[in-house]
Amino acid sequence: MGKILTDPAIELMIQNTRFTTRISLFALFLSPLFAPYLINPNVVPPYSVPAISLAGLILFLLAEKKYDLPAPLVAIFFFLLSTPFLIGSDLLLFSFALAAIYLYASLLPHHELKTVYKTFMVSVAIIISLALYVWVGLNGSEALHFYGWALTTDAIQNKMNGPFANGNVLAIVIVCAWSIAVWFWLNCSSRSQWGWLLIILFFWIFIFSSMARGAWLAQMFLLAWVMFELLRRKCFKKTVAILIAGFIAWSAGDALAQFNQPQIGGIQHQFEKSAEDGLAERVTLWRSAWEVWKSSPMLGVGPSQFKAHYLTAQSKALESTPDAHGIGDTASAHHILLHLMAEYGIAGFLLWVALSLFILRLLWLYRFKLDALRWPALASVVVLWIQGHFNISLTEPFPLTLFALMLGIVSKPLIQTHSFQIKKTWFLAVTFIVFAFLVSGAIQTTAAWHKFGQWVHMDYKAPQKGAIASVLANNDQLFPYIVEFSIAEMVHLPGKQRQIAEMRPLILRALSLHERPRLYRELFYAYIVDDKLVEACKTGMFIRRQNWITDEPNRKAYADVCRGKTPEAFQL
Repeated sequence: MGKILTDPAIELMIQNTRFTTRISLFALFLSPLFAPYLINPNVVPPYSVPAISLAGLILFLLAEKKYDLPAPLVAIFFFLLSTPFLIGSDLLLFSFALAAIYLYASLLPHHELKTVYKTFMVSVAIIISLALYVWVGLNGSEALHFYGWALTTDAIQNKMNGPFANGNVLAIVIVCAWSIAVWFWLNCSSRSQWGWLLIILFFWIFIFSSMARGAWLAQMFLLAWVMFELLRRKCFKKTVAILIAGFIAWSAGDALAQFNQPQIGGIQHQFEKSAEDGLAERVTLWRSAWEVWKSSPMLGVGPSQFKAHYLTAQSKALESTPDAHGIGDTASAHHILLHLMAEYGIAGFLLWVALSLFILRLLWLYRFKLDALRWPALASVVVLWIQGHFNISLTEPFPLTLFALMLGIVSKPLIQTHSFQIKKTWFLAVTFIVFAFLVSGAIQTTAAWHKFGQWVHMDYKAPQKGAIASVLANNDQLFPYIVEFSIAEMVHLPGKQRQIAEMRPLILRALSLHERPRLYRELFYAYIVDDKLVEACKTGMFIRRQNWITDEPNRKAYADVCRGKTPEAFQL
């Protein structure tokens, strides 16, 4: 036995496995820092983050001689994410990457899980630091760049965003890190308790200062779970300690938010906003998502097509409540069940049922096991799942990637008895092929969006601007923006109004890809220029039903065309 344990070849294999596992984990968890805006500086393609994660899987598999695949759950997970509607699309590759990440997590050795958790917490701390640097205005509240590539987004909605397009995504990622820190604090030695309590406090402050109500709700569920278990075990000192830490975090987070953005108000104001505008806005959004689903209940409108149908659905939803305010274009229903039903129909509903029942089964399994090494992974799955019913977390690439990885870690006890062996060479070959497609797609998307950014900032008199626009218009993701920006420039140029009317077919095609408020205004204007007042009236009535803002500057113009009069003034 001694010879086996000290065999240099065995030791080298163990070291290599641990080395490649750590490298791949850093590639995965640091991807929020680099993938969204270094791989794609404007919009995150759904396959850019999994590409880095899949590279980690390849490294991991290369270090292993043989392994078992957890057959039932990997098959179900892959099948539901790769419905027939996705074949031939980039989302099929994304679903493969998610299944691979899930498999990767299920193969992680038990002794590596603490490394997983600590790596994730370190990367989240780095993300917070960069996001805070931008948020407090140390660089003028502009996006943080590195050689022309954005590392963080601008301060949208006066919230910290980090590298994400929405501050609520950053908030739920921090909640995941907070839940992991809570586990280490609950199960560490007495000497380390104060250190872990400070780490909890650090993450907690930014959870409160995020002003993300969905993240607060998810975090409060976990806190209640932890408090119940502490009281059940009669750990009164720890109960008091975490309550004091929570009160300090609440006060500090509230002060930080009010200091940096006084117009937001504090936590109390956010709760009041939830009871008034915030909840009303969500209800409108969910009712509109329901209308999207009703338009195609069996098959759904298709993957990533929610944005192409949202405003039409919102118009129907607001017919019964004309005083309610609508929102502009959105690519997410802010509710994972409604989003899946809208885009995938019955397949989306079945996916939600399968995942939800599985999560509830895991919750029951771990209900009294806060000392289990897989509990932090379950906590991350639960908070992402909870917030997914109030916000966009599970419709964004990185949170979905994190969800798949943590689900794989926590579900291993249920799947380890159902497995089969597979030849590594075949699996590696398929993985490499998919990885090549993912990287290729990320590179092509990056090049297109980078070119688009250059095109937007070019002077409208530049001779090559039209040629570049023609090339970029071949990209369906970019096409609506190309049309919108082109008309926005032309409307101010003498003699170009007639050309806007001729672009009406292009506007209609752009709207079929992405319904955007400005495109509808441009369509209204194109009808006016062409003296098609009946069509302009219908478009104007559609815009008025959206009720985007109370001081709509074009209300008189919309009313005039319905009376057969050409408007005297109109603002795009």
